[in-house]
Amino acid sequence: MAGGPGEHAGRAYELRGPLWTYDELAATIAAESGQPVTHRRIPLDEAGDLAFVSGLISSGLFSEPSDDLVALLGRPATGMPELVRAALA
Repeated sequence: MAGGPGEHAGRAYELRGPLWTYDELAATIAAESGQPVTHRRIPLDEAGDLAFVSGLISSGLFSEPSDDLVALLGRPATGMPELVRAALA
């Protein structure tokens, strides 16, 4: 995203990449690693330090797509399958 000084002043951006679910993440890790992986939902009161973020995710806060990240990067955002492949490489 080109622009001059102050172009982003006072703006709020939704920095989301391509959407995915935990079930899709588990399936991708299983496919890429060759090991069985499943997603098991746990109650928020058992999520420990992740309860806050898990609650936001469960509420659907991140369920709407946004083009802001792509616009700021000036390229497509890296998708979850690519990130899993890179992490397991």
